[in-house]
Amino acid sequence: MYCLGCDYDLSGLAPGPCPECGRGFDPADASSFGDEPGAGRRGRWAKRLEIGVVAAGAVPLVANLLALATLVLARLSLGHWPSRASWDSATSTGLMDVMGGVSAILWLLSIPALFVMLIEIPILAGHGAPRRLARGAVIGVGMWVLGFALILWDPARAWLWIFD
Repeated sequence: MYCLGCDYDLSGLAPGPCPECGRGFDPADASSFGDEPGAGRRGRWAKRLEIGVVAAGAVPLVANLLALATLVLARLSLGHWPSRASWDSATSTGLMDVMGGVSAILWLLSIPALFVMLIEIPILAGHGAPRRLARGAVIGVGMWVLGFALILWDPARAWLWIFD
């Protein structure tokens, strides 16, 4: 038995805090200790990889939300829905320019984000965390597919307006 916090050998100790770092463990609960040194580090890396997969999957979804927010800001600024020709320096605010630019950059990063996910998912599988792998892959890929589908569909024609 090894502590998940500091890899201290807990063999033969009674349930309670680890003598080295104070993290609690119970020999009757296999989830409170590792069966080999480094088990805690692998768990932390699996968590970071899961967060990375979800973050990469969110890129096109965030790009869409930002593009739509830019369109709404233009509506509030102009007093009417902007036409394709209404994005010019006289009618746009600095915030609209920044938001439109950031959403365009995120739009361009959508495909590389997919490749990042496709690289991270097998690495996550190698860390022996099947729950994290399944949850991260489903959430990340689902968000990416939804976001990219909205980019292609573009119901508000925000992307035509931004890239015009």
